[in-house]
Amino acid sequence: MPYSVEIARNKSISPEVLARMATSDDEAVRLAVTTHPHVSPDILDDLAKDASSSVRQSVARSKHTSPETLAQLATDVDIDVCIGVACNEKTPLSVLTEMAQSSNKRIRRGTASNTAMPVDILDTLANDEDSLVRCKVVWNTSTPPETLARMATDADREVRLWVANNQATPTETLDELANSLDRRIRQMAYSTRRILSDKTASADTEDSVEGYVEQEISL
Repeated sequence: MPYSVEIARNKSISPEVLARMATSDDEAVRLAVTTHPHVSPDILDDLAKDASSSVRQSVARSKHTSPETLAQLATDVDIDVCIGVACNEKTPLSVLTEMAQSSNKRIRRGTASNTAMPVDILDTLANDEDSLVRCKVVWNTSTPPETLARMATDADREVRLWVANNQATPTETLDELANSLDRRIRQMAYSTRRILSDKTASADTEDSVEGYVEQEISL
């Protein structure tokens, strides 16, 4: 029985049907299977050996792919498959650490954006020769404030701009950036500082209201 992409995207299909669809001759169907919300690690393990690089790329980025399969895909001949592994939070830390030292800047960019990356590795990537790698470190929500503070003096304007735009950047650093000679960086730092100030004021107001209500109830 031939299967269609529409069937592969049906969230109610059984695991058995999904397994059969993973062996379809139609690349589009196999690709759809890799993104199914209920696809099993075993099916993805088989599809990790697929002849289609597009299918393997999708497997590399799937949150359902096992760490063991991701480790195998880390050495795939297709660079985009490797990048998918570098971006996947389920990739073993030992593999991520090795990929963070890759000579290929695109792979390093992937690891720099991975929120599962250890802080010490992110700190190292913050000094990477590629400015986009450094930008991705700034965007990474796992990057600690002290690293962001150090990156505020980066040689690349875009890096400094994104530090000024990051709400995790220490307020002292934002104050310094608000005095930058670069108008755009000044504006960005000021805007971020204002957002943080508004959030603090809102939180204080909520605490005051809750305290008042509790006091009234106790009376």
